[in-house]
Amino acid sequence: FTQRTTLFLVLLWCPHWILAQPPETKGWFFLSHTQTVTKKVAILFDAQVRSADQLRYVNTLLLRSGVAYNLNKKHSVALGYAYKGDWERQEDGVDRQIENRIYEQYLFESTIGKSEVTARFRFEQRFVKEDVHYLFSERARAFLALQIPVIANNDFSKGMYVNQPV
Repeated sequence: FTQRTTLFLVLLWCPHWILAQPPETKGWFFLSHTQTVTKKVAILFDAQVRSADQLRYVNTLLLRSGVAYNLNKKHSVALGYAYKGDWERQEDGVDRQIENRIYEQYLFESTIGKSEVTARFRFEQRFVKEDVHYLFSERARAFLALQIPVIANNDFSKGMYVNQPV
């Protein structure tokens, strides 16, 4: 990609960013780590903390872990567990919602020129606590992202990039 093409793509997505955001001020912290065990096996972990509107308090905690098996350099599958806790302050106390998830995941990673493409497909079994019972549901999710280097060295180990989920 040339710098003009990169700038064009960034400007193309700007209206999407502006129109897609509600007029709220929320915080979101995301930490992701992959620990390679062998050439084929890796341990996955991510943590997310989100705040309520106006950054008043933390209202969501998501902890996700899993074991991934690399089929080859571009394809991997994973099996994992996630805990999600939500709480909202109400006039009469705090409304809590606890969710436990088991998930299966397929990940495809590739490059187009110097840009990186990621496609992730995840199937979740969800157990949401309602009073003393758990409600069961299933959900399929898809994620597609393009990471475009704006300013980077030749091997793209240092620099600045645009990462745009599609």
